[in-house]
Amino acid sequence: MARQTAQERSTNVSAKPVVESTAEFRHGVCCGYLTYDDDHVGRPLTSSDVYRFLVQNIIDTRGTDQFNAGYCTGWIEAFIEDRSILSSPKEKGSR
Repeated sequence: MARQTAQERSTNVSAKPVVESTAEFRHGVCCGYLTYDDDHVGRPLTSSDVYRFLVQNIIDTRGTDQFNAGYCTGWIEAFIEDRSILSSPKEKGSR
């Protein structure tokens, strides 16, 4: 878990809320998180798949900028919880 140190004080970065998030942003976060759970858990994803998903959804004209930012944020949160993104499948097979 990431930690932040400021003026000799250590705090947990993940415990900090987004400053002044809107209801649209929070709704987008929930929707993005659930979309990942519904559509991507257990399925293979490449870095190109992730890139295309983020680009397509951050500029989606059906949602507001706030909703779209939240949607991508929620999707990324679920993605990070589900996968070990810093290790390569090749590395796992060589152990």
